[in-house]
Amino acid sequence: MRHPRAFTLLELIIGSTISLALAGMAMSMLLTAQSTQRETQLKNAVTRDGMYVLDMIGADLAYAGVGVPFGSDVDGFAGRLRPVVRVGTAKNLNYQANAELDWKTDGDSYQAMMKVSALFIGSRSMTSVGKITGSGLAPTRFADKFRAELAAHFEAD
Repeated sequence: MRHPRAFTLLELIIGSTISLALAGMAMSMLLTAQSTQRETQLKNAVTRDGMYVLDMIGADLAYAGVGVPFGSDVDGFAGRLRPVVRVGTAKNLNYQANAELDWKTDGDSYQAMMKVSALFIGSRSMTSVGKITGSGLAPTRFADKFRAELAAHFEAD
């Protein structure tokens, strides 16, 4: 009676080596995918928190002119609001961000530009251009630039 054929030692070693190589490649792919996912989540969190910080500084600068009496003589006034540096924590992110506001006018028209920047986030600038009328400011163009510029153009009635 014949015995069923068994695997030789060489066949077992080759089979084990191939199995280990396949298992190693699968584990490597899994670890790489997990690492990439963690990095992506961290970058998204930093970007989200950074945008939150930039919005907070933008809100601070939006009130830069509060307290200036309406109808003040602004003919020929041009100035730069001293740079604002804000340091703090937002959503568990320590940050330092810088902002400045430039204002130029010749009495009939104006140009205002606000720029906010933060490390690792980049900068965001907003520009408003228009005319000064008896009713106040009448913008003709507003632009908001973070990565790409978005602009709105206004026409008087």
